[in-house]
Amino acid sequence: MTEENTEQVEEKEEKRKIKVISEIDDKIGIQGQSFMKGQFKEALDLADQIITLAKTENLTSFIREQEQLIARINGIIKDRKEKERQKALVELLKESKKLENSYNDAIKSGDFVSVEQIIREAKKFILQSDDKKLMIKWDNLE
Repeated sequence: MTEENTEQVEEKEEKRKIKVISEIDDKIGIQGQSFMKGQFKEALDLADQIITLAKTENLTSFIREQEQLIARINGIIKDRKEKERQKALVELLKESKKLENSYNDAIKSGDFVSVEQIIREAKKFILQSDDKKLMIKWDNLE
C-alpha cells in the first residue's frame, strides 16, 4: 500500500469517525431533553443506540458515559417505584384500619348483614392492592 493510499484510508476513517461522533452528539441532545422531561424509557433507548454507535468506532468514553447514565436512570426508576409502593402501603393501612373499625362496630351491634358487606369490601380492596402475599393470606382464611 502506498503512502497516498494510506493517507486516503486514514482520511476516510477520520471522516467516518467524525460522522459517528456527530450522530452521537445529536442523540445525546435528544436524550438530555428526554431525561429532563422524565421520559426515561426514551432516554434509555437512546443510550442503547449511542452505545451501539460508539462501539463501531471504539469510543470508550461515550460508552462509559452512557453506561453510567443507564445506571443513574435505573436508580431513579427504582426509587420512584419504591416511593409509589410506600404511598400505596400507607393508603392500604389507612383503608384497612377503616374496614377494621367498621367490622368491629358491626360485630358489636350484631349487624351481620353489614359484616358480610364489609368482608366483601375487604376482599375487593385486597384484590385491588395487587399484593400477592396478602391475597394468599386471604385465600387461606376463606
